[in-house]
Amino acid sequence: YFNYQTKKGDTLSILALKFLNDQYRFYGLARYNGITVASHLRPGRVLKIPGVAPADLQVNSAPVEEDRFYKTAKNYFDLGRYQDVIELLESQKAKNTRGERSTDILVLALTEQAKIYTKKADLINARIILERAIKIQPKNTKLKSSLSKIATQLEAEQYWDKGRSFVDEGDLPQAYVAFKEVLKRQPDHESALHEIKKIKPVVIDAAYRKCMLAYKQHDFDQAISLCDKVLAIEPDHEMAKLHRARAHEILVKLTNIKDNDSGN
Repeated sequence: YFNYQTKKGDTLSILALKFLNDQYRFYGLARYNGITVASHLRPGRVLKIPGVAPADLQVNSAPVEEDRFYKTAKNYFDLGRYQDVIELLESQKAKNTRGERSTDILVLALTEQAKIYTKKADLINARIILERAIKIQPKNTKLKSSLSKIATQLEAEQYWDKGRSFVDEGDLPQAYVAFKEVLKRQPDHESALHEIKKIKPVVIDAAYRKCMLAYKQHDFDQAISLCDKVLAIEPDHEMAKLHRARAHEILVKLTNIKDNDSGN
């Protein structure tokens, strides 16, 4: 069916002839709309007419349809029934008549539903919902900002999962790197902060031991590289500073000796 807004002079018989090709179908039209034949058709009344609207009426009937969908959607939205708003306004029938107000409330419902998913830590569905909203309003900067935050959170969670896997495998240096990547994207990630605090001393100690081993084996370039890794984690590590300086000093002396030998 389609909606028709009555005008002055309209009667059920006239409308039955116009839209149903038979003026004597006025009785069925009346029953279809829950009115009596004797009812006065005041201008502005909205009737349901069986069938498809004629081309010249489709444009005019759209605002009535849109208004009906909007009122229902607004009621759902005010009740916090965001998924109902989405299902209603994304239905094929609503798409055909969706106006600016309905579009705006649909985007708001999608945004609120994304927030619900985010609170439940269901970031993938939150991203999917926001991507649907952006397809509707591609120039909406707030939506793009929200989607960017979700994407960053997803990256943080991916690095968190990597870090936990490295911990399980006993590869604490790689776990430390992964957890630091989490904090780059989500500085207040409590679990990552806790893990870093716990494994940082172990990672520093392991790196420093490797540095000392390289130093004792006279692999001074490697010793410097390993000391740099220690200092990247703990800039005030005095022993790493000391052995790096000594390794560098020895390399300079060795270079000078080679230069003197080649000069002679």
